[in-house]
Amino acid sequence: MRRRRPGSKARWLLRLLALLGAAAVVWAAPRQAPGQDLFGDLLIFRPQAQIDQVRRGISRGISRIPFSSTPGGFVFRFNPELGIPQPVSESLGPSFVERAPTLGRGIISAGISVTHLNFDLLEGVDLDDLFDATVVEQPGGLLTITRRQDVNLKLEQTLLAVSGFYGLSERFDLGIVVPFVSNRLRAVSSISGTRQLAGGEPRPLPATVTASTLNEQGLGDVLLRAKYFFAESRFPFEFAVALDLKLPTGDEERLLGNGDLEVRPLTIASRSFGPFTPHLNLGAILNTRSSEGSGFFYGAGADVRLLSRLTASVEYFAQTDEEDTIADLALGLKWNPWKRLVLRGSLRWSVNEDGLRDRLTPTFGIEASF
Repeated sequence: MRRRRPGSKARWLLRLLALLGAAAVVWAAPRQAPGQDLFGDLLIFRPQAQIDQVRRGISRGISRIPFSSTPGGFVFRFNPELGIPQPVSESLGPSFVERAPTLGRGIISAGISVTHLNFDLLEGVDLDDLFDATVVEQPGGLLTITRRQDVNLKLEQTLLAVSGFYGLSERFDLGIVVPFVSNRLRAVSSISGTRQLAGGEPRPLPATVTASTLNEQGLGDVLLRAKYFFAESRFPFEFAVALDLKLPTGDEERLLGNGDLEVRPLTIASRSFGPFTPHLNLGAILNTRSSEGSGFFYGAGADVRLLSRLTASVEYFAQTDEEDTIADLALGLKWNPWKRLVLRGSLRWSVNEDGLRDRLTPTFGIEASF
């Protein structure tokens, strides 16, 4: 039997990362004419400070979209008798909350997922009502002019996340998640009004309707991860620690990221009871630019093997900082149709209305271990 030369998997991972880098250059190219400001062009009755606050809120909300859990659906341990790695996990793992075991020495897990979001709320306010305003003017004392602006705002995002993880040892993994973001922001502004002389009847002013669309595609905020799995015998559960670096590679002005470097230490605990595995995560978000962006995140859930090749999961997870708490509930399925290939799908529900929210978010993906 032909044996793979030592280090060949690492070289394949480097080739994958080089391919991702080339794709990032293509996706990061601006798709919008320079200088276009959809908010500033349309929102004529709102102060600039409020417009900037909303833009920042949208940017922060987009950067908080969770990635699927890592590593892949299989966990391997080296069998010294056979001289090869063998899968040891009975289930295919959770969808978002992390489990403690690492991949196993020399194992590569590569995956791709697609998430589509149709945002509904910002800080509990429907996007269609966010910028509605009424202005009353009395330019001559006897004349009253009333104008109302109604803004219909639609914001959609498609997030394509490509991931690669490599087991440097039985207990230590390194990985990267490269997100590519496609945003579509459409606003339709309708301005109507009346003019009224003192003692007279109000007369309608000519109505105006203005529409504008902003399409942006590019590289989002890249995530780097290191993870260490402790010896099982020291704890009544499996325990791991991870360190994530979220790089400010997404352009904040184009709503592709939040423009901040974030350091995220994470503790992970899990334990398998046959086909049933509960998980618990607790970590911190350390924003290097502003303490307002720092906070905590936590999650709990469980996955269970329903059939030999099918695993279901239920999870609750949240991020909290000085401004918001973003909480979600997710249901997921993973299916192993062939060898080490796993197909996955999940539905994520917004539990609260803080931040920028999509009430129901689907995610689909595929991953493979080799």
